[in-house]
Amino acid sequence: MTRYSLISWGLTLLPLIYALSMTRVKSVWWLENLASFLLIPAAAYILLILIFVYLQQFQQALICVILLSLWLIHSNNKIHWMPIKTPADCEENLQLLQYNLRYFNPELSLIIDLIKQQPLDFILLQEVDPVNGELFIAALAEEYPYMIGGQAKIGYPGGQLIFSRHPLLNVRVLRNVEGFSMTQGIIQLDKNLILPFITAHPPSPRSKTLWLQRNRLISEIQALANNAPLEIQLIMGDINLAAGTSRFESLFPDHQSRPLPSWPVLMTPLQKLAIAIDHLWVKGAIRICRREAKTWGRYSDHRAIQTSLMIYNRSDKTE
Repeated sequence: MTRYSLISWGLTLLPLIYALSMTRVKSVWWLENLASFLLIPAAAYILLILIFVYLQQFQQALICVILLSLWLIHSNNKIHWMPIKTPADCEENLQLLQYNLRYFNPELSLIIDLIKQQPLDFILLQEVDPVNGELFIAALAEEYPYMIGGQAKIGYPGGQLIFSRHPLLNVRVLRNVEGFSMTQGIIQLDKNLILPFITAHPPSPRSKTLWLQRNRLISEIQALANNAPLEIQLIMGDINLAAGTSRFESLFPDHQSRPLPSWPVLMTPLQKLAIAIDHLWVKGAIRICRREAKTWGRYSDHRAIQTSLMIYNRSDKTE
């Protein structure tokens, strides 16, 4: 084998080796952040295909096409780039919305109008500042009379504001020693059915300190979920941990999740380059029927995600 051939094979395998090694990284903050972008190897293979075709190395180009296809299939199993469609046997009877607004969002009237157009049961808004929070409460309180956020003793825990059509019971806002919050409670769906939930917004891991703080809060969310007395459970929030990373794969192994690319908001042809950090997990007599990411306005760098769930044995869908 010539030196040129060795270089060609090395270039061909390098993106795959990089991709597989990155999915195992958990101990170095900047490497884990880099591993969040699953399509970096895909971009490398596209570039290699163009180079090998130009050099008339068609065998190497074909191998790169095959490896690119395999990596895209693997990545799609980690992040669903297209909206998750409802299976025929999945009866949608609970609608949820989660949206990271970005603080001081000036497009509130647009967002409020879009929310009012959706048949929602439970809304989780994140990065809500007090001024916008008051405006949301004034606009949505009549339709969603149960809420967490805006109260004098609670404020907006973790920048979150929650609205619900159904009563919210046993609500607790838990703050760790670093001041980050988790919200725990129960949605009373009808007189015979409850849904315990946990919401949180860990910090974005833009530095090693923030990465460590995020990881500690995620561990506390795990402990809270593991100690929950009931089998059925809902966990949701902008977790700031990308799907496809080793740490994400180890979270909540007995829960169902369907990650969608939600950050950042890009032009439609490039949206597949986004990463999934706005998550939802369910466990027990509950099933994800459909998830869809939507771009609402120009200010927020996140996409809104609407999720349709099937709650088994729900006797009253309209209460």
